[in-house]
Amino acid sequence: MPEQHFSYLIQQFFLDKISEKELSELDQLLKTDETSREEFAAYARLHHKLSGMAYSPKGNKKKEALFQSVLQKINSGESLDPDKDNFRTAKAPHRETEEVKTGRYRSARSIARRRFIYGLAASVVVLIGITFFYRTFQTPPSIEKYSKFKLQSPSHEGDVRLIVDGEEIDINEANPVISYSESGERIDINEKQAVHQKTVDKDNYNTVVVPYGKRSSVLLADGTKVWLNSGSVLTYPSRFSKKRREVYLEGQAVFDVSHDAKKPFYVLSAGQVVKVLGTIFDVRSYPDEDFSRTVLKSGSVEITYPEVSTEHSTVRITPNTLAMFDKTSGDVARMDVDADSYMSWREGVFVFENEKVEEIAKTISRYYGVEIELDGEFENITTYSGKLDMKASLEDVLDIIKGSLYFDYRRESGKIILTN
Repeated sequence: MPEQHFSYLIQQFFLDKISEKELSELDQLLKTDETSREEFAAYARLHHKLSGMAYSPKGNKKKEALFQSVLQKINSGESLDPDKDNFRTAKAPHRETEEVKTGRYRSARSIARRRFIYGLAASVVVLIGITFFYRTFQTPPSIEKYSKFKLQSPSHEGDVRLIVDGEEIDINEANPVISYSESGERIDINEKQAVHQKTVDKDNYNTVVVPYGKRSSVLLADGTKVWLNSGSVLTYPSRFSKKRREVYLEGQAVFDVSHDAKKPFYVLSAGQVVKVLGTIFDVRSYPDEDFSRTVLKSGSVEITYPEVSTEHSTVRITPNTLAMFDKTSGDVARMDVDADSYMSWREGVFVFENEKVEEIAKTISRYYGVEIELDGEFENITTYSGKLDMKASLEDVLDIIKGSLYFDYRRESGKIILTN
């Protein structure tokens, strides 16, 4: 059985979503796969510190009691036996007494039960690895830390803002370049202005806020280059930890990650975690869109979707592949694409594939920094596919689209109103 499917079965059990057929499949696997049980039991002892913070299943009280007993036994390092108060410390008999003889002829159901309980000990670890691990090492506490540094959401106007040591620095440039020294202590802005950080530490965070109508790029201390699109927020520690490099993104960015085999690079965003060692890829995850998307240009990335409780919760993609997570349905889809076209926004060229008017309007609004409203029913309008060079004027871009989608527009009180 594929390892991903086994992980899926364990998740379903502890989420109280497992079907009778899946439960039977899991039971059979744990009866026959001694190696897997031993490996996971060893993993359990190694990571016993996590068990006190693990997820507790809802509903069935017996399952809850069983779960807690497993955790207690793992913490104490004892082996598990279901025959006395569900569990006991197993001791090898010195001679074959009548009790032992009788024990050798226990029903198949009792033996299966013991093996299933051993499997549950392993399941606790899988559970920690799949649910809590993502929350602890991939999202919380990191996202919890980052969330308080996002401060203000990108607005429709204003300057790019760099937040350092809790102070905001306004950068009055359309596409500012922010560069960090290798130590992270010095920050150069467009090679015109230098900022010196008072505190350089993995727990001290910097944030770049890019409003609508602006873009920016950041050269991080490790050599990673980040291009930020309009309406985006990037938060990162002033110095990465020794074991991992981790940033939080809200919006869209292209990452050219500096290779470091000993220190993987993580991009955290709503609904997904992207893990790489060194590669070029694009992440799009705006809070007002119902999807998160990753496009890979070179190298390899692993994407984890903590909210997905299926065997597709972790996927790997290869160059010129797009992975999309639907925030509403929880579905994950992959498709082959031309990665360069999805990153051409850095040059002001946007590619649309069967996009609805609402989504196109959001993209245009961010790029030009103008508020766009829809007046009328647009659900039945044909979707749009094609390239738009937004270095042209806003009116030129709208004229191109309306020629294909048959809507009109007008300016009113500083807004663009699309009418149908």
